Amino acid sequence: MQWIEKQKGPFFAFIPTTAAHSPFVVPEKYAAPYRGKVSQVEAAFFGMIANIDENIAKLDQFLERKGLKENTIVIFMTDNGTVKGDKIFNSGMRGKKTSAYEGGHRVPCFLRWPAGGYNRGRDIHALVHSTDILPTLFDLCGFQFGQSPGLDGVSLMPLLSGDSNTLTDRKLVIQYRADYVKFRGAVLWKKWRMVDGKELYNLADDPGQKNNIYDRHPDVVKAMRDFYETWHQKTEPIMEQPNYVSVGTPHEKITWLTACNWTDSYADNWGNLRGQNEPGHWKLQVESSGQYRVSMYMFHPDANTPLRNVGPRPVKQARLTLEIRSSPNRRVTRIPTQISRLN
Repeated sequence: MQWIEKQKGPFFAFIPTTAAHSPFVVPEKYAAPYRGKVSQVEAAFFGMIANIDENIAKLDQFLERKGLKENTIVIFMTDNGTVKGDKIFNSGMRGKKTSAYEGGHRVPCFLRWPAGGYNRGRDIHALVHSTDILPTLFDLCGFQFGQSPGLDGVSLMPLLSGDSNTLTDRKLVIQYRADYVKFRGAVLWKKWRMVDGKELYNLADDPGQKNNIYDRHPDVVKAMRDFYETWHQKTEPIMEQPNYVSVGTPHEKITWLTACNWTDSYADNWGNLRGQNEPGHWKLQVESSGQYRVSMYMFHPDANTPLRNVGPRPVKQARLTLEIRSSPNRRVTRIPTQISRLN
């Protein structure tokens, strides 16, 4: 919010939160209403959700106080299904995070923009995907794509404007896990869901995905498998392709590198971070030579929280190794660095 206040023109703010995610740590006032009704971990989990609700309200109040509410496009969404609440309430969906069933990947998505006419609450029942967010924002803001690469997503503006016939015959693939295994995931088409290439469900009659009707609809199965095969032919060759992060470009003065962007070790929870001898690494593409300054933070620097003061899990030391290569297959030198100043 401090950053938003400093902006004198149009701005874009992406605000990903660690809640509600392990470790499940939240001030007691949020977890207290759930104590005695669910387990201690679940109480903390639901307390984190209550805390998110409160902070979303604060964001809304901030935008209104600063005169930004009317002409700011606000999108709220999550990255996957619940991790702890599925046994208590899951909107009737099967599965949770890491699952190829609806409970693993069907998430809320709310969009509001009063000045653009998008401020009347209504539900849109259509098959949409996270890749649709970028082309939708381009459309809403009146941007042109120009010579940019092709996008997997499509603009949802027609849906937002009331054209319910848009995307009626769309098919999508949800491929889960970093290790690519063919058909491990889901194919989505209208109300049909094919899971792991061997299960078929019709959400119109069976929203909880309890009855596998794979053998009853060979025509539907064939259409969905054919679509997946086409998707697989395009996707499989690039699954092992390195993803480089460019640093030193004139377009970005500061490049943020997060632990969730690591290759190999995936630092999405404390259990992974505890594996100190299995560090991850970033693949960087250095765009210009010169001196670079590296700073390490547990939280955003505006939070002014030293690494030594991170609550129940303080950081005592950190390691950073620079591995410089003149080409992707040639190792030149390794520069180990011990970082001991954590304040």
